[in-house]
Amino acid sequence: MDRILHDANNAQRILKLTADTMLLVDRHGVCVDIEPHCDLWFLQEDILLGKNIFELLPEYTRERVMPIFQIVLEEQRSISKNFKLVLNDEIFYFKCLMFPYDGMVLCQYRDITARSNVKLQLERTNYELKEIQKAAQIGQWKYSSRERTFYYRGYNGIV
Repeated sequence: MDRILHDANNAQRILKLTADTMLLVDRHGVCVDIEPHCDLWFLQEDILLGKNIFELLPEYTRERVMPIFQIVLEEQRSISKNFKLVLNDEIFYFKCLMFPYDGMVLCQYRDITARSNVKLQLERTNYELKEIQKAAQIGQWKYSSRERTFYYRGYNGIV
């Protein structure tokens, strides 16, 4: 049986098929290598390679990324966390997986903007629904035949 996934000759091809954008960042924040796997303008080699990524990040994102980056370096453990990135009046959401790598940090950038936008829209819609229920003084009834009990969630002024 061929062990295709264990064959070093296939590593580059498999990486291209499965990887997100990867950045290798030294302990000072300088991007020493990048393998871009998306067409986002801010994740391109000419923008990041050789530059301090913390100087390029907006303050809001930098304040959240830097402490995690330091923990990965100091404790030599991997961390996965979601972040918000605002650039040129556009909002991006990304999952950053950080791995210790030879005194540096290997960062895997995964764009989760679409998923986060759907989640935010769902939260807004649920909030609006609750406000409508409150204004209309309606709620949800549930009956448990096993317990022979009614359960109610919603407007509390109903007797």
